[in-house]
Amino acid sequence: METLVMEKLKEVKKLENVAKLESDHKEEQVKILQEIGAELINEYIIKVGALTIEPLLVEAYYYHQDKFPDLSVHAARKNGKIAQQAHERQQKNLNKLYVHCPNGSGIDVCLTDSDEYYLSFLIKNAIVNNQWKTQLEIADELCGRCGRCKEVTDCIYNNDHVLYKRDQPRNSKVIYLPRKGISGDFACLPLAALPLDKILDYDFTLPNGYQKQWRTAVYALVKENMDEEKARQLVKNKQLSNSQIQEKYWMLAKETLANN
Repeated sequence: METLVMEKLKEVKKLENVAKLESDHKEEQVKILQEIGAELINEYIIKVGALTIEPLLVEAYYYHQDKFPDLSVHAARKNGKIAQQAHERQQKNLNKLYVHCPNGSGIDVCLTDSDEYYLSFLIKNAIVNNQWKTQLEIADELCGRCGRCKEVTDCIYNNDHVLYKRDQPRNSKVIYLPRKGISGDFACLPLAALPLDKILDYDFTLPNGYQKQWRTAVYALVKENMDEEKARQLVKNKQLSNSQIQEKYWMLAKETLANN
């Protein structure tokens, strides 16, 4: 089986990007995490038992104590059951799942074979067996099939390799946003990834401010090649929004696209 991580590790070793990922340059680290997020969306599917999961919105969770101390990563915690579970799953479980137990609140794909740091991607939104699902619904689909384990170590899928190449890769431009519900020094980093061409197709689980009006403004601006006057007319003529888009969402949409 050809996996994302095996390919990526070969690439980053060749380009010496591993050193960059563990460097003091946050911009380089973020760029690499974005590249992996885009690959997950465009080139890979997740297969777990009878489930086929096509990632559409993913969030990167990378923690290196000295180089990238993102305290929103579960494994960054020192004490408690969540910390214990994350320490077991988010490190050295290359191409395997980290299922948030016991409540099944989410699933991550783990992407490191290193004992120096923790790295996984939360599947925030996806198509699961041809149906759109949120983070909780994805976990519910999985956990409902194996008795809803009380401990993360009990998950019957823990040893399964889950990433597979898509038969036909997507060719979507991927844009990057902050992750939802994150606070602290890493809250504003654009570590969530989603495909631009699907931005109006689904109600993505995005941070405050990045809701329907923002998504509509982004779509219109891209459609009209960043001509704001034409984009506003497109929204009006095609009734892409039920109400007029507030100015702050146009500004945020332009800022987002300028940074992507």
